[in-house]
Amino acid sequence: MEYEEYKESDYVKVFRHLATHLDAYFFALDGAMPPKQLKRMIMEYSNKPESTARAMIKDLTGVNRGLFKYDEEKDLLMLDEDAVTRFYENIDFLLDYKSRDKSFRKEIAELEEQNQRLYEDIYYMEKLLREYKDAYGDIESNSGKTSQQ
Repeated sequence: MEYEEYKESDYVKVFRHLATHLDAYFFALDGAMPPKQLKRMIMEYSNKPESTARAMIKDLTGVNRGLFKYDEEKDLLMLDEDAVTRFYENIDFLLDYKSRDKSFRKEIAELEEQNQRLYEDIYYMEKLLREYKDAYGDIESNSGKTSQQ
């Protein structure tokens, strides 16, 4: 399947459809079913009036299908896997989650590496300071002596 980028209006259209028909999407996760069965489930389990359930089914079997697919020969409503996949890919692209997650992890690794180098530098500087103190005594007490010499 070829990636097809959404326009802003496509996102709005699909999100509105999801919000308006959320009950139908929820029940469609159980698999393909006749529109009458879906209507009955919406009325029974979502406590929607028959007119609301009927309007949803009319949309889903008509031109406003959203992420649904309607097989007229078998009289079955189901989620359109290609449309769902395309929507998921576009949401992922919109949020750029994968690349941000990778770059975030890379950035953390780089910061940890820098932190380790800083600790090593501090350790080395403290070691040099101890060696200097052992050889020449305290730096502050020797500061006047070195300038006079």
